[in-house]
Amino acid sequence: MTPIVGMTFESEEKAYEMYNTYARQVGFSIRKSKTKRRQDGSLYQKHLVCSSEGHRENESSQKDITRRGCDAHVQFSISREGIWTVQKVELEHNHYLASPDKR
Repeated sequence: MTPIVGMTFESEEKAYEMYNTYARQVGFSIRKSKTKRRQDGSLYQKHLVCSSEGHRENESSQKDITRRGCDAHVQFSISREGIWTVQKVELEHNHYLASPDKR
């Protein structure tokens, strides 16, 4: 299932499961990223990103080779009632994806 703006989920787990399943089928892995909270501490925005998103601060790190500045992500808005809604989607990657035999 390809993520589409407007899709809704009843929990973080369901939202993560959807994007992780999509990522596995396409050939990349994901990780949790930016989180924004209301003044009362409740979550109102969350980003799930390609694991190749961004760059490490310590350029000499061996792990830096896994970060390629990829912009593929899904941004969710979270209502006070706990409904997760896809707010933004970027599906384009700037790197090769895993071949079907490597997924």
